[in-house]
Amino acid sequence: GVPGTRLGVTFPVFVRASFGIRGAKITALARAVVGIGWFSLQAWIGGLALFEALAAMWPEARSIGVIGGALFTHTTALQLVFFGVFLLVHAAFIVRGMRSIGSLQKLTVPILAIACVALFLFCMISAGVGPSLTALDSDSPSSSSSSSSSSSSTRRSFGAAFWPSLTAVIAGYSTLALSILDFTRFASSQRDQVIGQSIGLPVPMTLVSFVGIACTGASIVL
Repeated sequence: GVPGTRLGVTFPVFVRASFGIRGAKITALARAVVGIGWFSLQAWIGGLALFEALAAMWPEARSIGVIGGALFTHTTALQLVFFGVFLLVHAAFIVRGMRSIGSLQKLTVPILAIACVALFLFCMISAGVGPSLTALDSDSPSSSSSSSSSSSSTRRSFGAAFWPSLTAVIAGYSTLALSILDFTRFASSQRDQVIGQSIGLPVPMTLVSFVGIACTGASIVL
């Protein structure tokens, strides 16, 4: 992130030093393709969350405009509408530029923090702390199994959960690492961007991951 703060350059400009002007276009295009995938997936999840909130209050919404077919299995017109709404809201901020996204973050980050704390407390009070944190350990070997088969089963269970989870965590950090110049170029000093990355990235992501794991376990109990 140092070149972003020092020179005020973006990722496509900075990679020209490594790949040249033409090569930088290829890397920028590759990042754009990945960004489209992330953006579309997150917009769909966000729209689906709005739809599920509506369906919880109005169950009949699940049966309105069911499209069906091989491509849209169990998809309704309302889900596509919420997906489109999410896309339009994001597009409005994107058109206004990075600073408008920063203003949006200042508004939504406190709301997200409060929502995470409220969800965590609700799950822990409703399901219990112990059951929530142990509910995901459903593949534990039985006591009647031999020690060798138990050890082998434990290793398989650990690997099946660990490697996909590690890939998911790296994917989240790599997205920010790849685009970090686009953020640090707005920092007023190197000290600010170092503190921001040291505290603002690992701490919230670790806490949010923990809340996700705990609430997933609580959902099994509930």
